[in-house]
Amino acid sequence: MGKNALDWSLFFGRILISFIFVMALLGKLLDPQSTMTYMLSLDMVAVPFFFVVAVLVEALGVISLILGYKVRTGAWLLILFLIITTLIFHRELTNPSQQIHFFKNLAILGGLLIIAETGPGTYGLDGNKRKTLKTRVISIQHPLAKKSRKTPKKTSNKSSKRSKKRKK
Repeated sequence: MGKNALDWSLFFGRILISFIFVMALLGKLLDPQSTMTYMLSLDMVAVPFFFVVAVLVEALGVISLILGYKVRTGAWLLILFLIITTLIFHRELTNPSQQIHFFKNLAILGGLLIIAETGPGTYGLDGNKRKTLKTRVISIQHPLAKKSRKTPKKTSNKSSKRSKKRKK
């Protein structure tokens, strides 16, 4: 994959994975009462506080991903948020609907982990400040890659004379 294709993949990957958080955030903002009622039905405490925290974390994470600014921090915020919410809201795996949501969240976690590791790519506000996946891959020596052909260092005359004497 060329550099341009990798950068566009990172850009569109960030945007596409943020859609689910944008939709969840809009749902919370447009109908906060339904969200808080659902939270109460799961016997959560301090529901208004956790509602505000959820809105702030989702908003910061989404803004980070879309703008490409502090992408690693934004991705880790969403990763922690998703782990916590998955364990609270989708723990009843005997329910097929909850099971689907649980595994969907695992897939989203996978995407966020990739984003957290690769950074924003070129197309983002932090684009040129971070090492992207391509530069990391290039810096790793593949075991099957040709090794560089360095010429051995020449030994000094004294050491070569010593080795000749030892051979005799």
